[in-house]
Amino acid sequence: LWTAMPQARIPWGRPLGLLFLPLLLSAGTASPSAAIPAPGRDVVPQRVTVKLDDAPEQRWLPVLRRFDLDTLRKDVTDAVKWVYIVIKELINDLEGLLLEPYANEIRGICNALNISFVDGILFNLVYESSVFCTSIAAQDANGHIYHARNLDYEPGEGLRNFTVDVQFTKNGQVKWEAGMS
Repeated sequence: LWTAMPQARIPWGRPLGLLFLPLLLSAGTASPSAAIPAPGRDVVPQRVTVKLDDAPEQRWLPVLRRFDLDTLRKDVTDAVKWVYIVIKELINDLEGLLLEPYANEIRGICNALNISFVDGILFNLVYESSVFCTSIAAQDANGHIYHARNLDYEPGEGLRNFTVDVQFTKNGQVKWEAGMS
């Protein structure tokens, strides 16, 4: 996911990575026995140099070579699982605060797809935090409300294949429309 998305599309990616990578590097070690220091023994972190003259995708490679990549990969995987568990608990706690009928709409979609409510909410959060399309809402002199999005992002084939124009009806009458046309 990270390599497939341009850096410009994730403005928080660099700061997040900079915060996350040292944490991971401090957990990864050259040997499993060095992963846990002996009780009462101070651990002095290795000093490393990151050459900003190198291409961004190359800068951290010399640092990574100091560590066992399998251990580091496992640490990353474990961290992602831990974050998912924390977020899952937060979403479960917040579920009752979501406005209706939206919570039940999301719940219905999740049930139809046989995915958890948490995964449905997480997908929405990822979508909302990564696409950054420009939106506008306006009302004309007759009271008609207009909402527009310019889709100034690259939605990719997955989202493009599931994009639809929607007519919302009540009592057989179109109340409003949301679409690309």
